[in-house]
Amino acid sequence: MQWPLDTKLSPSKVTNWSLTVIYPRNGTYKKFVFGGKASFVLQSGLNGWVATSGSFTIHGKTATANLTLGAHEGSASGTVYVKGAWNCG
Repeated sequence: MQWPLDTKLSPSKVTNWSLTVIYPRNGTYKKFVFGGKASFVLQSGLNGWVATSGSFTIHGKTATANLTLGAHEGSASGTVYVKGAWNCG
């Protein structure tokens, strides 16, 4: 799944983000491999942060995430914490 996010994520002033979640089937994922079987990536332009710990759960059209993301590509820096839930209707 990939979603464009047209919003400001604090404390960054950037407003164009994308979220990419890769998973092979419904379930809870706690091990992450960028571009592998399960990954969670937040990206803005050439800068990307990828899940390093925590978990995300996918069940049908519903998902929850409680993750720590680390800088992965471009000039990304710092740690990003993601916690939330969504429903793809």
